[in-house]
Amino acid sequence: MSDSITRTHNLAAVGLVIDGIPISDLSPDGGITFEPESDLFENSVGADGISVSARTNNEDEMVELSLSMYSRSYTLLAERMQVQLDNVDAGIGIQPLEFSMLNPFNGDAVTGAYVTFMSRPSLTQEKAPSDRVFKLKLTKPQREYGTLNA
Repeated sequence: MSDSITRTHNLAAVGLVIDGIPISDLSPDGGITFEPESDLFENSVGADGISVSARTNNEDEMVELSLSMYSRSYTLLAERMQVQLDNVDAGIGIQPLEFSMLNPFNGDAVTGAYVTFMSRPSLTQEKAPSDRVFKLKLTKPQREYGTLNA
């Protein structure tokens, strides 16, 4: 590895697969972001004035995917979202949807067996004229941080 103070990154090289669908056309304005669903602890103050911290034990992640609405990935994900909604309406429930992301530039990887579509992409979530944002929840994903994060 070189001692250069700069590193290159190519968003198009980030591998992302949801339910067997290779996701391409990630928007450079948003790409893919991960955020914990909740903080590690919740705090409250009792009547006696003592602060109590309680561990949430919530390891779920919220994911935002920014995609071009004209891409094949957007169309296929929108279809999967509708199937998930139809299954819930039919009483089937949320079925497993595999999620896998690998960033070859820093080695980060995130995988999970359950993806829940949290909202419909709409004009109000627009980042650029043709971009739409999917909000997803990953239930108990497995994370692997790459060596370049050290």
